[in-house]
Formats: sequence, C-alpha cells, structure tokens
Amino acid sequence: MPTLKELAILAGVSPTTASVVMRGEGNRRNISAATQQKIMDAAKKIGYQTNLAARRLRSVGEKHTVVALYWATDFRAPMMVRFLHGLQHAMLSIEREIDIMIRPYENGALRQAASHQNLSMFNAAIICNASQKDMEYLEEMTPLIPIVLYNRYSEKFCAATINNSALGSLPARIFALRGHQRASVITSEPVFTEMQLRTTAFLQTAKEYKMETASVIHEQNSMQGGYTGTMKLLEQGRLPDCIFFGSDAMAMGALRAFFHKGIQIPRDLECISIGNGDRDQEENSVISVSNVQVPMEDMAEKCLNLILELLEGKHKKPFSFEFPIVYHPLESCGKVPEE
Repeated sequence: MPTLKELAILAGVSPTTASVVMRGEGNRRNISAATQQKIMDAAKKIGYQTNLAARRLRSVGEKHTVVALYWATDFRAPMMVRFLHGLQHAMLSIEREIDIMIRPYENGALRQAASHQNLSMFNAAIICNASQKDMEYLEEMTPLIPIVLYNRYSEKFCAATINNSALGSLPARIFALRGHQRASVITSEPVFTEMQLRTTAFLQTAKEYKMETASVIHEQNSMQGGYTGTMKLLEQGRLPDCIFFGSDAMAMGALRAFFHKGIQIPRDLECISIGNGDRDQEENSVISVSNVQVPMEDMAEKCLNLILELLEGKHKKPFSFEFPIVYHPLESCGKVPEE
C-alpha cells in the first residue's frame, strides 16, 4: 500500500497537508482547491487509501466488495425498500460477495456524509436522492472509488436514470387523449431539480393540448399531504376533471378526501400518479391508482451492475443509462386511446 509520505512527495506538499485533504478537511483548513485537486489526483494515481480503508479492504479480500448506499433521510426513506429489492435481485446473480452498507444523510448535506475519508472506507458507492447542493459537491470532487448516481445526470459519473420530463408530460397527454379539459396538480415542494421538471412538463404538455390547468397545490409528500391538498382543491369550487399526483402516497390520501366529499373515481374525475411507492398498495387500494411507474428495482439493479463494471475497468468515460417511462392504467384512469 502506498504511504502518506509517498503521496505527499508526489503531490509536492507536506505530509500534514496531504493528511488534512485526505480526511476531507481541506476547505475547513483553508487549503486551496488547486492544492486539494493535486493531492486527490496523486492519490488516485498511486492508489492511496486511508489506513482504515486499507485495513477493511485487506480484511475482506479481493473478491469481496463493500458498496456504500447513500440515501437521504426525508420523505423518500420508505422508497428505499423497493431499491433494496432491486439490489437483492442483482446480488443473487453475481458470483462475488457483496456487502451493502446503508449510509443515511440529510438532504443537502452529502458533503459531510460522503467526505473523501468516509468514501475511502468502501470499494464503491451508489449515491441516491442527491439535491442540487449535493450534486454541486459531487461535481467538484475527485473520488478515489467508483461512484454511480441514481436518477441524476452527470458529466462526471455513470448513472441509472429516467426521463423526468416524460414522467410529467405523459400523464398530461393521456388526460388530453381521454378527452379531459381541466387539469390540476397536487404534489410536494421540489427537493431536487427533476421534481420541478415533472410539474413543468405536465403543465407545458397540457397547454400544448389546449387543456386548462386549474391549480397546482403543494403539500407534504405523504397520504396526509394528499388528503389535505385534495380538500383544499375541492374547496375552490369548480372541480377539475383530472388530477396529476406527485406520488402514489399522495394519490391514496386523496381517495379518502374524495370519499368524504362523495366524489366517485373515475366517474367524476380521473387520476394518475407517479408510481414511486409500494406497488401492492397502488394496485390494491380501495380504488387502484393508475400511474407512470418509476422502475426503481430495475434502476437499483443497473446501479450495482455499473459499479461492478467500473471496478473491472470496463468504462473509461461516464454515461447515463435511461429507463423508459411506462404508463400502468388501473381503476383511477383508463387506457391510452390512439391518437
């Protein structure tokens, strides 16, 4: 294993400076970005690892891979179950031993959770749910291990993604083709750029089909938030004839509001949600919720496969693998008519 002294000599800095940067404390200690980059480039060139990382990787052996899974501790935490199912399916078909270490982090605070020192404890990492601030940190860093992003685009890292614009525009097109004329959106405040893109794409597509958009209501991304947002919408007077929900949890909460107000779905209005939750709940709620599905399990499996390919040196340049958006018509909205 290369030593800290060798790293410092190659980078042309003191061992103390090299140590500070490798601990992820360069900014706090006012070490210039150029010097930090020089040290990280040197570390990558000679394969330097912190002592803790080296001990861990030596102890598990070359065929044992330790992958960190970074997941934000916000409303998306329950969605991790679907992601883990995808990882589990992938691991069953892989010969090498893999450990998944879950690393929770607060939205916008990835810099602290995934510092260079923390990342060096693992063979690779999958970063999920990164905010714009988190993405800015990732784009400026030079990691010593392979990193794959979940549902984010980057010029620096490989990623498994979906077309978030299509995730919003497809429901609007379906509503229009089914003859609807007045749409509403009930969703949560965006915590990453692509969330806002979904709403924007829905409104733009509705406009292209000459549909009226009644209102956009933001509430907590939960069943309670869906119930509250729907009650607010129903109190506005004239009802829309279709609603796009930012999550299936919000859509299922809305069903309770419709029941209390005597509104029958899909007779009185139709609904489509983003399918990012439990598929069993989507399909077996009192009214099954039609949705545009986020293929979370498939994306998780792709993330892990990309990690292994990067570890094997199969990809020299970063790229994004984009999954198609699929509409699942259930009871809350019917099939797509032909244009």
